[in-house]
Amino acid sequence: MNCGRNLIDLSLFVNHFMMNTGEIQCPTCFEWFEIALPELGRGEIVELDYDCEICCRPMLVIVDESGARAQSLSDL
Repeated sequence: MNCGRNLIDLSLFVNHFMMNTGEIQCPTCFEWFEIALPELGRGEIVELDYDCEICCRPMLVIVDESGARAQSLSDL
């Protein structure tokens, strides 16, 4: 029984709101953790300022078609 509510296709909802994720390793504490990755255009590279979720140290996360990697800000 619908009870007057609008039903949506769950697969459309999940596909719309699912994010790509990737694992990166902190260059300071060397722990691995998962982050949400932005959608990329073909050949696009995105650089994100990010703080480690374990030790809170800042890093630069570089995202391209091959995935994500972290770089210490002191290495720049």
